[in-house]
Amino acid sequence: MEFSEDRVETIYAIDGEPIMLHIWEPDTPQGILLGIHGGLAHAGDYVTPALFFKEKGFGMVAPDLRGHKQPKVDIKKFDLYVRDMLDVLDWINRKYPNLPIFVVGHSMGGLIATVMGLKYPTRLHNVKGFILSSPYFRNVVPVPKVMEALSGVFATLLPKMKVPAEDFIDVLTHDEEITKRHHEDERKGLRGKFVTARWAHRILSTQKWVEKQIHEWKFPLFVVVAGQDKLADTEFTEQLLQRIKPDLVRLRIEPENYHENFNELNREEIYQDISEWLEKQLKDS
Repeated sequence: MEFSEDRVETIYAIDGEPIMLHIWEPDTPQGILLGIHGGLAHAGDYVTPALFFKEKGFGMVAPDLRGHKQPKVDIKKFDLYVRDMLDVLDWINRKYPNLPIFVVGHSMGGLIATVMGLKYPTRLHNVKGFILSSPYFRNVVPVPKVMEALSGVFATLLPKMKVPAEDFIDVLTHDEEITKRHHEDERKGLRGKFVTARWAHRILSTQKWVEKQIHEWKFPLFVVVAGQDKLADTEFTEQLLQRIKPDLVRLRIEPENYHENFNELNREEIYQDISEWLEKQLKDS
């Protein structure tokens, strides 16, 4: 346990894929946060918010996503991520019966969380709301139409073809210590360096699906976006959120932040705002 977890457990998806759960747990939790990490990353990235919310009485369960913690990140179908998270949610409901649950998603984890809420609302037992950081609804640099068309071809003919991922580690957060940790995690093999053509195509297809379906969103939603994000298109995210019923959405904009709001220098302010929002959801539910 490298990230101050209280324990680590392994459960298994329906196809036998192991899912490692990193768990931060207060003595008597008043609620549970399901933390879904971003692409090429790992569940240990949630250590900073997990320790804060543990002090506030919220446990955090953060799974390592399948196809991660290796140099080349891959997924056969995006829905496998979503179904794995539904399995984790079922485990949480068994382990912490009747406790309120909030789904937390950063970057690609935000995309996964959004699909959960849109596609499987009846499976989200005891889920009282969602918290998203820099959701990866669109890349900052749009994919050219010709490359978009070719992505499907490569995904079919050369699904495991390696696609170099741009090195964004130095522009994820202004916190130098966390940046050092990210570099060390990459050296240890905890962070990916490449993605497959299939993975890239699955992400692009899912982004387009969410864009078409987002107006059907039904859950309370807290979203924090970063003004200096080099990965996720903040302006596009704001536009999508306007398609959701206004009284469901709490949007916080951080003009000076890089991509990882939960690891930024002003994270304590963000956590405190989320904490107050959580308390309101608990009172209103």
